[in-house]
Order: sequence, then structure tokens, then C-alpha cells
Amino acid sequence: MGKIVLGLFFIFFTTNVSFVDTGIVFYVTNVIGYLSMYVGVRELHLQSDQFKRIRLWIGFMLAHSVFFVVLNGTGNSIQTHALSTFSSSFVGFFLLALALVGMSIIFYILHLLLQEGIFAKVDRLVGGVFATFIVAGICFFVTPSYAFLPMIVLFLFEAVLLIRMYATIQQQKVISA
Repeated sequence: MGKIVLGLFFIFFTTNVSFVDTGIVFYVTNVIGYLSMYVGVRELHLQSDQFKRIRLWIGFMLAHSVFFVVLNGTGNSIQTHALSTFSSSFVGFFLLALALVGMSIIFYILHLLLQEGIFAKVDRLVGGVFATFIVAGICFFVTPSYAFLPMIVLFLFEAVLLIRMYATIQQQKVISA
């Protein structure tokens, strides 16, 4: 389970306080994070339909992140995409939508993990992180100059979530020892 928390750390890691981070470092850390989560979930050796669904979503997000690493590595990121024609604007907005969907799927994966009871007592924290994520997204698109404030709160919520998840793992080790 430690690999799942480590994976979340890499997924939540960002080098700026912008809501939409489309840099190559962000997606490389996502690849590392989803790979770590995938290995962590596989090591649990649970074969329920729920765990198969979790592995499927993590695999999808791993492929999603690799796609954006390749896109950014070849100079075709969302930020460098010209919006001069209708077709290029459509592609640019499609890539932005794909990035935003990818950002929110991690919360669905967390929801599935919570349903399996792996991490006790963090469901309210996940809800707080998700609500703050939504507020940060709204601020980013409505008042971009103030979006950094909910992003800082989001980072703090994510840090507390990771600490609580790690503490849960440590408690389970003590109980099982």
C-alpha cells in the first residue's frame, strides 16, 4: 500500500500553483505515480471486480500520461498549440479537455480505493480535496489571477491526505505485527 501513497505523491506533485499544469515534468511525475500505484494495487493480490476496475483506470491514466509526455516532448503541448484556425483551435480545446478529464479521474480512482476499505478514515479528506479542486478549477476559468489561493489550499489538503494515508498504513503494520 505504500506504493499507492508514493504514486499519489508523484501524481499530486506539481512545480507551480497553476490549475492546469501541462509541462513535461508534470506528466513525467504522473507516469511515475501511476506506475507506482499500478504496482501497489497489483501487490495486494486482490481479484475482485473492483480491483480489476481500479487497475484498468490506473492503466488508462498511465497511457494518458505517456501520451502527454510524448506530446510535450515533441513540442506539441497544449501551450504551444496554435489556435489560429478552427481545426487547430478544436484540437487545442480537445487536448485541454483531455487534460482536465485526466486530472479528475484520480479522484474516481481514490473513490474506488476507498470503497474497498483500503484507507480508513480519509473519505472526508478526499471529499475536501475534490471540492477544493472544483473551486480551484472554477477560479482558474473565472478569475485566473486568484486561482493560486485555492491551489495552495488544494496542496495543503493533498499533503494532509497523503500523511493520513501513510499513517493508516503504519497503523495497519502495527496491528498486524
